[in-house]
Parts: sequence; structure tokens; C-alpha cells
Amino acid sequence: MQKMIHEVLLEVKNTKEKNTKIEILRKNFTPGLREVIKYAYSPNLKFFTNQVPKYKADHAPEGMNFNSLFNECKRFYILTEMQVEQALSGKITNIKRKNEILIQILENIHPKEAEVLSHMITGDFADFYGISKTLIKETFPNIIGKWFMKNLNKFNDKN
Repeated sequence: MQKMIHEVLLEVKNTKEKNTKIEILRKNFTPGLREVIKYAYSPNLKFFTNQVPKYKADHAPEGMNFNSLFNECKRFYILTEMQVEQALSGKITNIKRKNEILIQILENIHPKEAEVLSHMITGDFADFYGISKTLIKETFPNIIGKWFMKNLNKFNDKN
């Protein structure tokens, strides 16, 4: 059974040895974890805010929540300062709507997964989970910035 993203990150956090951290990340690598890593570490993907809004936590048992970070990470692009796909179509989401979407995401996922997203937004993800950018580059070469550059090339081709 696939582990939830917060379970993988907490396992890495509780591990001291670098090689074991790398092994855990590679063994549990999923599209959802890939997106979390990209948005947490890519200098080109900045969230529209660095503050987490107040929200009502979903207290359903783990795995029984309405949604998960694995599914919700597909909407992270909406929460960024620059939305490449939206810019291409001419539809830019305003700040108020972005905040509403952020609250919806936080309320629909398990509180431990909401904590992951909160650390991504506030910028203390690396410190909290003990995963340095160097470790990510060593574990997954070329993951940081790859998505942004691919989509930026699409944008440049259309202009």
C-alpha cells in the first residue's frame, strides 16, 4: 500500500543517516511527492502568500479524509505567483480566489498533510523535515526547475 506523503516525510525526518533518507525518498517516490518536492524547493515556483490562512481542520481518521495531498497537489499551480498555464490562456486567478482555494485544500486533507502544505507555504519545509536542497538534488537530479523550464519554453514558443 502506498504511504501518504506526510508519512514518507516524517520517516525521513526521523532518520539521521543521509543514505537512508535517500533510500526512503526513492522507495516512496510518487507523482504527489514529486510535486511537493518541486513546489517546496524550486526557486521559480513561489506561493502567492507566505502565511497560512485560518481553516477548520478535517478530523476524519487518517486515510478517510475527503481528499489527500496526493490529489490536491495537482492544484498547486493555482497557488503560485506565476501561473504559466493560466497566463497562456489569459485567465489569472485573483488573490481572494487563491486564498479560498487554499482554504478548501487545507480543509479537505488530513491535518498532518495540511501541516506539510503549511510548511511549504511558510518556507520552513526543509528545516522542519530535515531535507536539504542538496539531498534532493542528489536523490532526484534535475527535478528542481524541470517543470518550470518546460512550461516556460511553451510560453516562449507561443509569443
